[in-house]
Amino acid sequence: MKDIDHLAFIEPASGFLNIEVVLHFHEIPSEQSRKGRMDTNGDDRISPTEVDRYCSALDQKLLHRFTLEADKKEIKLAPLYRPEVDLLGVSGVEPAPHLLKIFLTARLPPEAGEGAVFRFVDRSFSSVTGQSRMEVRHNRPGSSTPGPVMEISTSREIRFKLPRAEE
Repeated sequence: MKDIDHLAFIEPASGFLNIEVVLHFHEIPSEQSRKGRMDTNGDDRISPTEVDRYCSALDQKLLHRFTLEADKKEIKLAPLYRPEVDLLGVSGVEPAPHLLKIFLTARLPPEAGEGAVFRFVDRSFSSVTGQSRMEVRHNRPGSSTPGPVMEISTSREIRFKLPRAEE
């Protein structure tokens, strides 16, 4: 397959929005990425050091491919954690899928209060086809399990409002 599937999970957290984007590289784009970007020494094997370098280089390259707005005003996104690659048990340069996980966060501005309409857009790898799914989840304070899904989108863009603060 030639696709890169996009999954995004958005979770409000006390004054912040945390976003996890999971990109599923199918066989052909995975092999191209493994060969052209990950296997820097050309030995047809991807070492942990090469994965580490690849993830380090991605941080700023991909950051500008994602946007978040509140009431049509852009909110700055920042890396929450370093990107992660899961080679799904195949460390060679071959047509085998892999996952790329990107972790972002944004501080909510005070003017983005109750009733604000948020918009998150994923423009990463936009020239490659693939399925998309975005979810906004409402996590309850102090709970480690995902809360109920508030909004779902099957495009690379989602609009949503935050739930009212619980008393």
